[in-house]
Amino acid sequence: MSDRTPSVITINVAELYHKTVDVRCEISGNVAEGYSAGELQVSPTEIEVRGDHEDIDPVSYAKVTINLDNAESTFTGMLDYQFYDANDQLLENTSLQTTEETIQVTLPVYVTRELQLTMNFVESAGARMYNVDWGIEPSTILVSGPADVLNSMDSIVLDDFNLAELGSTTNYSYAIPIPEGCENLS
Repeated sequence: MSDRTPSVITINVAELYHKTVDVRCEISGNVAEGYSAGELQVSPTEIEVRGDHEDIDPVSYAKVTINLDNAESTFTGMLDYQFYDANDQLLENTSLQTTEETIQVTLPVYVTRELQLTMNFVESAGARMYNVDWGIEPSTILVSGPADVLNSMDSIVLDDFNLAELGSTTNYSYAIPIPEGCENLS
C-alpha cells in the first residue's frame, strides 16, 4: 500500500465569448508580364473567434497572404491566417479558438493569346488537300482565359471537314469552340 498526499487543483471558470470577423486577403507580388489576375475567391469570408473577452475584443479581422512571385498560373491554396486589430497591428494571442483552421484562397491567373483557326480536313481517294484552295476568315482570334488552359494551345480546330463531300458550295460557316473558362476578345 502506498501513501497518498492530498493535491490541490485549481479550476478557473470563465465565460466563453465569441465574435465573427471578416477574412481579408493581402496579395504581395504580381503576376508575370503578359498575364492578368482574375477575381479573388476566399472561403470562408468570415470566421468565428471564441475565447476570453479580453482576448477576442481587440480582434478586428483575420488575414491570409498570397505571394504571387510572377505567377503564370492560377493560385489555389489552403492558407493559415493571422489576427489583426482595428489599427492593422498583428495580434500575437494564440489562445483563441476558431471555427476554421485554414482559409481556401483561389486567384485565377489569365493570359491573352492569339489562336490560329484551323480545320481538320479528312482526305480520301480523289479528295486530297493539294486539290483544294482554302482559307478561314478570320484566320485568328484573340482569347483570354486561364493560363493553364491557354499556355498549351496555339490553335482552335473548328470542325472535321470530309473533302469527299466538297460540292459546289464555296462558303461554309462554323461556330468557334472557345475553350472552357475562356473568353473570345475578337
